[in-house]
Amino acid sequence: MGPVGGRRDRDHLARLPRPDPTAVPPDDFAGGPCPSLPSIVLHLARIRRRSLPTTSPEALARHYRALFFIGLSAGADAALLGFIGVFLGGSLWIYLVGLAFGLVGLWMIAPTRSDIERRQREITAAGPPLSLLDALISVPWP
Repeated sequence: MGPVGGRRDRDHLARLPRPDPTAVPPDDFAGGPCPSLPSIVLHLARIRRRSLPTTSPEALARHYRALFFIGLSAGADAALLGFIGVFLGGSLWIYLVGLAFGLVGLWMIAPTRSDIERRQREITAAGPPLSLLDALISVPWP
């Protein structure tokens, strides 16, 4: 056995298969290793459309908070993919594109007054007399 970094190690590396430069990476957010930036924004739109449970104030607050943090992580993923793209592509514009998608995602998932009012209208239309704002204020964090 030769020393580390010797000819034998270099020969072994030469026999490793080279990646196909024409291969297209998978673009499936649900399970693929390479989500695209638009698919992240579409995932955030699906998160915003999910209905909230109206069984109790605790379930309502817990579900709203969970959806917010899932959306927050998905929005940050877009900026992170742009950051990684800088190192892989060697150009700053890749990060700026990822940052733009990340900012759109964070804007979409932000718990603004209008978002809480919209959700409250959905809850009121569903029937039970629950208040999302009261549930978020009164139910302690787990």
